Amino acid sequence: MKLKNKAKWVISLLTAFTIPFSTMGTAVMAEPNEPNNQAVVTEAATDGQLNATAAETGADGPATYQEAYDRMTALKEEYPEGMTWTNFTPYGTGPDCVAPTYRWKGGPVKNSDNGVGCAAFVFILSDAAFGDWPARAKDRGNFSFDDIKVGDILRTNGGSHFVIVLQKSEAGVVVAEGNYNKSVHWGRTISKAEVMDSTFIVTRYPENFVPADDATAGQEAANGTEGDLRWTLTKGGTLTISGNGSIPDYTPSERPSWEKQSDASISTIVLTDGITGIGAYSFYEGTALSVYIPGSVQTIGDSAFRSSALINVTIPGSVKSIGNDAFRTVLNLVSATVAKGVEAIGERAFRGCTALTYMDFPASITSVGAGAFMSCEKMKSVRFMPSSEPAEIGDNVFSQCWSLMSVTLPQGATRISNGMFSSCTSLPTLYIPKSVTEIGEGAFDSCRSLTTIYFGGSETEWESLLTPYIRPTFQGKQIIYNAAFDDPFADLPDDPGDGFDKPDDSPVEPAVHEHSWSVDWTSNESFHWHLCQAADCPITDDSQKNGYGEHSYGDWIIDVKATASQEGSKHRECTVCQYRETASIPADSGSGDDPNEPGKPSDKPNDSDNSGNTNKPNRPDSSKNISVAKKQLKTQLAAKLKKQVKPQLKKQLKPKLKKPVSAKRKAKLKANLKTKLKKQLKAKLKPQFKQKFGKKLGNQFSKTFDTQFNSEFTKQFNAQFKKLFKQLSAKAKQAKR
Repeated sequence: MKLKNKAKWVISLLTAFTIPFSTMGTAVMAEPNEPNNQAVVTEAATDGQLNATAAETGADGPATYQEAYDRMTALKEEYPEGMTWTNFTPYGTGPDCVAPTYRWKGGPVKNSDNGVGCAAFVFILSDAAFGDWPARAKDRGNFSFDDIKVGDILRTNGGSHFVIVLQKSEAGVVVAEGNYNKSVHWGRTISKAEVMDSTFIVTRYPENFVPADDATAGQEAANGTEGDLRWTLTKGGTLTISGNGSIPDYTPSERPSWEKQSDASISTIVLTDGITGIGAYSFYEGTALSVYIPGSVQTIGDSAFRSSALINVTIPGSVKSIGNDAFRTVLNLVSATVAKGVEAIGERAFRGCTALTYMDFPASITSVGAGAFMSCEKMKSVRFMPSSEPAEIGDNVFSQCWSLMSVTLPQGATRISNGMFSSCTSLPTLYIPKSVTEIGEGAFDSCRSLTTIYFGGSETEWESLLTPYIRPTFQGKQIIYNAAFDDPFADLPDDPGDGFDKPDDSPVEPAVHEHSWSVDWTSNESFHWHLCQAADCPITDDSQKNGYGEHSYGDWIIDVKATASQEGSKHRECTVCQYRETASIPADSGSGDDPNEPGKPSDKPNDSDNSGNTNKPNRPDSSKNISVAKKQLKTQLAAKLKKQVKPQLKKQLKPKLKKPVSAKRKAKLKANLKTKLKKQLKAKLKPQFKQKFGKKLGNQFSKTFDTQFNSEFTKQFNAQFKKLFKQLSAKAKQAKR
């Protein structure tokens, strides 16, 4: 049997599940959850169960899980591994976009039937598999793992990312996704636990769908032990290894007992929680197409999967080292996902993996062995997430990668090794980090397309790298010094999201206390403020309350003139809160009109209260006054903005949301309103606060105000926009119905 046909037959068995169905994408590298300690289970249709088929529904959906798989994977050529895919492109507002959003045929899901980014990608694959079949959604807690089928859509990553199921076993699922590190990614493994943590699932299979697949695949065909570990093999080809400890080391001639079975060929490997290591040559030249590795595994031994039939693998972050030759010449490997936590890639680990086109590696990688990706002929892109930690890269790492066009080196790389890019004939440019202190011999031999080097250091630092042997290599090439690193993993500014809000069962944000500030002032002998009249106000510090500020007094007013034998009295009031300060005028001192005359009371604030007590210290020095004024400005500005942003924003936003808006329009609307409202409020508030704080802060006022205004406005606007948009959008959707 040819390998291609065999692979399809194995996948057909792997995905053979008869499961009754009840009604129901910006990902980063993350360690997969541990798979459940169970083997594949296949259920047959029970008596009385409806056997709904495509013919009976009158739709053009698949009759089997294999058909769904084939229809989805047929799109790999159009949407290849590593293709750029974000919330801006190919659907969105980016240049040369296909359309603003992709509208799918399944009907509204969570009040939306279109999206960009990861949503657009899974919708495209879903339409390819199911045509016009309608979709149904079910929230977390209301579906079981048995409900999951090939072609179902999962909302993962805390409700922020869509994936679509390509294959399923009892340990988890294999998925395809868009906007995974801004790219298309096929074949990542997701554990059963992560599947069950999905915020909701979407299916397009009819109720009680029964596919025409083999229902005996889950029956046990053989079992045995290897040391302290136990294994079972089903007729469908699922090998499950369980127990505690590491799978032993083997050799090409000394093989494990599971390979001696003739009843079934191994198509899927499931390692259960408790397996701590994968020994050397464990699955050498194996027939398995996929493997589920739990978070208990810490090492993958030398040649563990060498020359096997794997088409995808996900390596969890618990694995600290990938052994030498671990995946060497795995000719069908199209997807390899390495999670954060993996530190070392062994020598020749992926050498000769001719189907690999794209790989991303986490920032935790500190060592890459010699020839790790040598002769990966179709490899187009390799990216290491940025890290400040030093990273050692062995010789000839990318040698003979003829198709390589994009490389993001570890930002802590210390050396461009010997022969690192030799015969990379398609590589046009390269960014070399400043941390590199050596360029090895033959590093760029036969790189005939290389025209530009971007170097993170200075020209002097670059010159120090060029030995007499290596210098001729760069003749005629453009070297750009002090080049800024363009991080391919950085968040895109003003990312509109994929068109789907957080699910209803996502964590609820804490309720924001709505202050109800009293019109009347409260004061002490030095400061004044407004009290909040709403219950459970969290502010207990008077200096944080609305309008808090130091008294600003008017002129003294004589109440009783002093005489030669009798004291007089006077008062003055705060021009803001009308707090009254009183003072006595000594006898024989005249009217008290000029407090600076000898024998007259000082105009400096004192500790007097309304009874006339005058035991008050001098004012603080000017530097402290400025500090206090800045604090007062910040407090009053924050209170003012909190009070004004919400009604102004609601007034501007409400007429725009009389009908539901797209994600693209939402982002544009937010940006326009932010600019408009910021300009409007700043023009209104700055003169008011200048009149109040200009003298206190002097030349510092304008800069202090701008800084505090920008910070507080952004905070208040973002919080209120999110809240109001959700409320008003919900009303618009309700009205539309």
